[in-house]
Amino acid sequence: MVFTKERVYKNLVFVFFILFPFGQLFRISLEIFARNIYLHPVDLVAILILLIWFFERSKKPKIYPWIVAFVVTFSFSLIFSLTIFQLKEITIGLMYLLRVFAYISVFLLTWDILNTNKSLKSQLYNFLIAVSVFSAIGGWIQYFLYPDLRALEAYGWDDHYYRLIGTLLDPGFTSIILVFGLILTLCKYLIKTDKKLISLSVFFLATIAFTYSRAGYLATLAGLFTLFYMKGRMKVIFAFLAVFFLFILLLPREPGGEGVNLRRTASIFERVANYQETFKIFKTAPVFGVGFNNLCAYREKYLSYVSTDSHSCSGADSSLLFILATTGILGLFVIVGLGLVVVKSISPGLYGLAFLTCTLAVILHSFFHNTIFYPWVMGYLALLGGVALKKN
Repeated sequence: MVFTKERVYKNLVFVFFILFPFGQLFRISLEIFARNIYLHPVDLVAILILLIWFFERSKKPKIYPWIVAFVVTFSFSLIFSLTIFQLKEITIGLMYLLRVFAYISVFLLTWDILNTNKSLKSQLYNFLIAVSVFSAIGGWIQYFLYPDLRALEAYGWDDHYYRLIGTLLDPGFTSIILVFGLILTLCKYLIKTDKKLISLSVFFLATIAFTYSRAGYLATLAGLFTLFYMKGRMKVIFAFLAVFFLFILLLPREPGGEGVNLRRTASIFERVANYQETFKIFKTAPVFGVGFNNLCAYREKYLSYVSTDSHSCSGADSSLLFILATTGILGLFVIVGLGLVVVKSISPGLYGLAFLTCTLAVILHSFFHNTIFYPWVMGYLALLGGVALKKN
């Protein structure tokens, strides 16, 4: 059997799709310099794809110079952080930066492979819908069999109770994967008008509703408005909005706690406090930042942050503030420039429409979670972006 680049890529992507719905269940904990770093099986697949892309001759898209600028800027930011930290303290940030580069390679290799194999586009697109479906099914299994997950608070997770959080163990991040599935399904419906896709869309709407994630709700509304406006089908949107709001109105409020209260304010105050703290870190090094994902190291060293095992230690409740704090104004400029170039390079039609709509949903969602750099989101958008990007 001849192992060509395309064959190996297909096998790795297939493994990625198999692992995706299992979320956080198979994560691996590594201890580096007395601090835990979590590696996921999907990350390992992305790293293997990075190696293939690096060692095999691959075509480069026209946006490649901006990708190089992104890599150089984020790498320089981490190197610059040695003026603030010791080498061992930025090792964690280096590992997470490698993860980001790995998912960029997924995007690049996907685009390269699809240049010569257009038939693979529809397969990848359908598989992306499928992983959202299986993520939703995993969420319903958790909701009915394990609705009380407050015991996970001892392991650094939030204490969710009677919410659909899925295998990602977080209703916010689960909601955006479901929103992706909804958008891709509706895009396909608007072009092919298959009524079976309506039932699948309603299934996604119901599942999103049971996450009780307000960020997920906003991303859903943004996706629906963007999609139907771009296709000139604004009359249809009211039917979907009516169904979605009906699901929200009928959501059970008992026996859940604060999490199922859509008027809850505690999480708002916590998020505002996180915004203020992250902005304070940004002001330390506004031009180059404190280094990619060095937030936990900074909090531990300068803010007397004791809960270093908490998942909130390395994160920020806004991707925008995360970029500013870790890579500074220069990093924000580069990533915005890269995003605009990518959007301008997207092909028209089904795939481009789906990618643009998902991107807008992610941007809105990222004001409340560090969505852009979440592994499953990066992997999903990397594959979808590779499908949607124009040929040179």
